[in-house]
Amino acid sequence: MESHPSPQPTENTPSPIQSTPIVNALTDLRLPPYSIHNPRLWFAQAEAFFQAKRIGTEATRYAYAVSSLPPEVAADVLDLIVQVPVTNPYTKLKEAIIQRTSVSDEQRLQQLLTSCSLDDRKPSQLLRLMQQLAGPYKFDEDVLKHMWLRRLPYTIQQILSISVNSTPLSELAELADKIFDVYPTHQAIAGVHNPSISGDSNVSIETLQAQVATLTTAVAKLQSSIASFTKQVPHSIRRRRSSSTRRRSSSHAPQVCWYHRKFGGEAKKCLKPCSFVVGNGNLRGNLLARQ
Repeated sequence: MESHPSPQPTENTPSPIQSTPIVNALTDLRLPPYSIHNPRLWFAQAEAFFQAKRIGTEATRYAYAVSSLPPEVAADVLDLIVQVPVTNPYTKLKEAIIQRTSVSDEQRLQQLLTSCSLDDRKPSQLLRLMQQLAGPYKFDEDVLKHMWLRRLPYTIQQILSISVNSTPLSELAELADKIFDVYPTHQAIAGVHNPSISGDSNVSIETLQAQVATLTTAVAKLQSSIASFTKQVPHSIRRRRSSSTRRRSSSHAPQVCWYHRKFGGEAKKCLKPCSFVVGNGNLRGNLLARQ
């Protein structure tokens, strides 16, 4: 039986081995997917891509950006696509997209104040979203902290309340994430989900017991921290406080001059100020008892 030689690839037939690097190269030159909700973030990613690939010309960057835009976004900058700007086409395209499609600062602030909620996020993710929505509005950290806390489940608010005034916001967010991860479901800790009792009652009881045990441990740690802090208060401070209290109480005692202290109601003279009242037997008796 004769063996026929395998056909050799002609000049117009690309070898599979040779085409693979070409496909990979084309894939590597794609921009990340466009972010409709955050065009500023997308352009920051695109420019990092341009820097990594050493793409510096405005015309080339413009071509990459236009080819990656979703149709609805491209429609908003149709004038800059149909008629390419002569100078700085990429920069003008970027500015137009951000201006025409981004949510205004006022809308972001309104969203922050009214509709920003935890949903399926972690507490730290909610905090980052609120910081992004704040935008140019420079909120004081304490203001943002209390806005963020009010959007957390009530149980987490109670646990964090012991250290909310003395702990930086970033550390509070990390602690809230750890508490959040302890619970088997976010709905259980948020108190917005009321599961049916028709399932396995043993599993439900075990889950509740685990949650109670976790809360008990957390409360015990907080009580231990408070007790440790109280012990660290120097005894001299507590002694000074009690001494000042006694001085304040003694300063309000009736002031009686020397003559009335000595002779009581029979005194012939009196030095002002003097609070001795004639006929006050109790006061006189007390004064004579001190002599």
